[in-house]
Amino acid sequence: MKFVKESRRGIASKLHYYCDTCGKAMYLDTHPDIQTANELLVWGSLSVGIGYSQSQELLAVLNIPNVSSKTFSKHERNIEKKWEDELYKQMKNAAEEEKAMAISEGNLEDGVPFITVVVDGGQERLRLLKYKIRRTMTRKRHVVQGFNDIDTDYSPNAQEALPDLPEVEVGNRKQKILLDLENSAINRDNIEKATKGQH
Repeated sequence: MKFVKESRRGIASKLHYYCDTCGKAMYLDTHPDIQTANELLVWGSLSVGIGYSQSQELLAVLNIPNVSSKTFSKHERNIEKKWEDELYKQMKNAAEEEKAMAISEGNLEDGVPFITVVVDGGQERLRLLKYKIRRTMTRKRHVVQGFNDIDTDYSPNAQEALPDLPEVEVGNRKQKILLDLENSAINRDNIEKATKGQH
């Protein structure tokens, strides 16, 4: 039996073997259900609050191939639909339970069951918050003259901000950052070479 190739299917693979003696091909999946494995990866990523890029980085550190962004998005949409359906079902069950409780307690008005709702003022706070947001968004913004009237006011304190750095200073800082990055890469390579084979 001779190994021919590996076909990646997200985090799982299909291994292709060929027998020279009998001329038969054999396939071996690294996971019993490849689609389920990929969907579980996406489900787990969403459950812990990470997306495609973070899962890609995590799996790269573990040296495990990731699904493509297109496949991740496809599974994400499927999972969102499943979650939405489950939440709808839970809300419907809760509403049916509330309705049964209202009927059993005799809370009916013209044959329609009702429940008592206690409000803690949260609606008023929400109204005030929306008002503040609208007021902030409609505030007149500062426009700097001489820049083709491009709006450069990015915050209420923009007028107090420091002026832009001169181009020479920006270039110097950029060179320093690039040099630091290059030195850290060299240092990392040297450390890896010095510690290779250590346990």
